This record gives sequence, structure tokens and C-alpha cells, in this order.
Amino acid sequence: MAIPFAGGGYGEYFSRPDVRTADPIIGRMDFVSPGYLEALGAQLRAGRTIANADNGAMRPRVAVISEATARMFYPRENPIGRPLIIAAETWTIVGVVGDIVDRRLDAPRGAFGYVPMAFNTSQLSVVVRTAVDPMALVGTIRRELERLDSGVALAMPRTLEDAMADSLLQRKVVLGLIGAFALAALTLATIGLYGVMAYAVATRQREFGIRIAFGAVRRDLIGHVLRGGLGMMAIGLAIGLAGALGTAQLLSSQLFQVGGDDPLVIGAVTATVLTVALLACWIPAWRASRYDAVVTLRAEG
Repeated sequence: MAIPFAGGGYGEYFSRPDVRTADPIIGRMDFVSPGYLEALGAQLRAGRTIANADNGAMRPRVAVISEATARMFYPRENPIGRPLIIAAETWTIVGVVGDIVDRRLDAPRGAFGYVPMAFNTSQLSVVVRTAVDPMALVGTIRRELERLDSGVALAMPRTLEDAMADSLLQRKVVLGLIGAFALAALTLATIGLYGVMAYAVATRQREFGIRIAFGAVRRDLIGHVLRGGLGMMAIGLAIGLAGALGTAQLLSSQLFQVGGDDPLVIGAVTATVLTVALLACWIPAWRASRYDAVVTLRAEG
């Protein structure tokens, strides 16, 4: 009834019949046919999955639960054969599978129970596991559905990878905008730094001319200008890094398996800014070292 990244299923209350709690845990309940968990490649941790003998409205109510559910309700006990109340019905746990993504990759793993499809047939999704290109089978699946029931239509066929990509689309748009603004900020900072350094060098043209006239080595002159520019850049970086770490939590909500204060990311950004700053300072410094002392002093005179 509900496949990963596509929604569906029901939000229901979960509880243990032998444990009284003030607030039952809200989890998700999915109705599946035999073979569904195997088609997804679910990892069986204990017990078994849903079998053909379970899939009948008059059969005993059995359920397969996720690892997260087992930790919530039976943290120090074997859950196989134990009861669990889902949606006000008591189900016997017959298996535990590894946690499967519901709607989003970054959503916390909550309680999740899989019960036989026969108990609810109002909605149906089909999962096909194949060694060939999945989309190449769409036509075959449509014909098979038509053969079984001409009134059944196949809607939104897609691969699991495409479904995962669609679920991340909003995050990609947000992060794309943040990246575009960051690139614009870096570009403006580079232009501003270059402008400031070029102006500072131009206003000190007479000083540089005198230095060269008294035998200053061009390499030392370039180093003098670079030290001034990079000194200002170091102050700016310190302020920027403090601000970045302060707003890291805002970015963390848009990231998956990457923290807003990831040291590799911060190191890469710092190295990029320093490289850009070095280039922006080096060009005015190189120009300062090319001044002709005689021409400069004559113009000042």
C-alpha cells in the first residue's frame, strides 16, 4: 500500500498490551503482500516475512516490524511471537526487518509495521525487482494488468532511484539557491578585495617608487603588499567562520549525513576563499613591483 519515497499507508497508534503508557507511540502501518519485502531487498533480522498462508482476512493477524519498532517495544526481549497493538488491533510479531525509508532519507526512523495485504485492499502499489532495466518492463506489466483486470490502470511507473531523487528535489532547489548566493557573495568579495587592494597600491605609488629607487627588491615589495591584503583577509575569515558556525544549525535541517559544521567543508571553503584572496592581492602587488622609480618620482614631482 505504501512504497518508499511515495507516501501512503496509515499513521496509527502502536503500543504493547502488557505495558501501560500515558501516550501511545504514533507510527506507520503498511499493508503488504507476500514477496514485497523481498522485492525491496529488506534485510531480515529475525523470524520471517509475510507468507502466502498469512494473506487472508480470516487468518491470524501477524505483523513484521522494523528494527526501530523492536527497539522501542522490546529492547531487551526477543519480539518474535510477542503481541503488538497497532490501530487498536493485536498483531503477533513474526519477523523483524531492517529499517526501510518511508518518505525521506533524512526522516528519523519511527515505528513501522507491515501486515498482510488481505486486511486492507483499498489501494495498491506494485514493486518489481529485476536484473534488467526496470523501465523496459513497463509495457509488459501494463499488458499483464490488463489481462487480469481491464479496469486497472498503471499510474506513475518509475524506478526506486527516480523516486528517491524526486523526494530530494525540494532540498536540491534550496541548496542550489544557497550555492548560487554563496557563489555571488564570493564573486563580490573577490571584486571588492581586488578593488581595495588596487586602490591602496595606487595611492602608495610614490612610496613604492621611492622604495624601488633605494634598492628595494621586487620580490620583497610583492610580499609587503600581499601581507597587507592577506592580513585584512584573515580578519574577514575569522569573522565569517564565527558567523558560519553560529548559523550551522539553520543549514543542518537542509542537509543529509552532512553537518553544518563539517570540518572538511569548512576547510575547503576556507582554502577556496584564501586562494581567491591571494589572486586578488597578487595582481596589484605584481603591478606595484613593475613601477619605474624614475617615472613615478618625476610624475609626483
